Amino acid sequence: EGQYDHDAAVISFRGGIPSGFVATPIDNDKYANYGDRKVFVYGFGRLNDYSGIVGEDTYQKIGTLRRGEMIIDSIYNQFADRYYTSLSTRTQLCQGDSGGPQFLEKNGVAIQVGINSAVEGPTLPNGHRSCKGPSHVTKVAYMYDWIMKQIR
Repeated sequence: EGQYDHDAAVISFRGGIPSGFVATPIDNDKYANYGDRKVFVYGFGRLNDYSGIVGEDTYQKIGTLRRGEMIIDSIYNQFADRYYTSLSTRTQLCQGDSGGPQFLEKNGVAIQVGINSAVEGPTLPNGHRSCKGPSHVTKVAYMYDWIMKQIR
């Protein structure tokens, strides 16, 4: 329990980036401390938490891209490969948000620092984890070398 794979994927395509678009820089600073910083989060996950009722339609309310704001927990540097969001944040990740990006502003530029992975909320009667718990996020800097190897 508490062990999650690191949600990371690289998509490559032929051709250039469409006019008017640019690639977002990714974080490569493995020694940064982003604790207590605000991140902008994107995902297609559930809008509302599970009810916990056995037989609940777990795919209900999934499929619309949403943007949220969260605060990175102050224990950012406790783990090399992941960070957690603060429970003081009103919004947390939920089913369907996995793989989505988390951005923060660094030196006036938005950079991707995280990849949505999981929520470690309490287990409900139907066996699902509640979305009311700390969000577990894969650090992009931890994956940086692997990402660069994939795109070369």
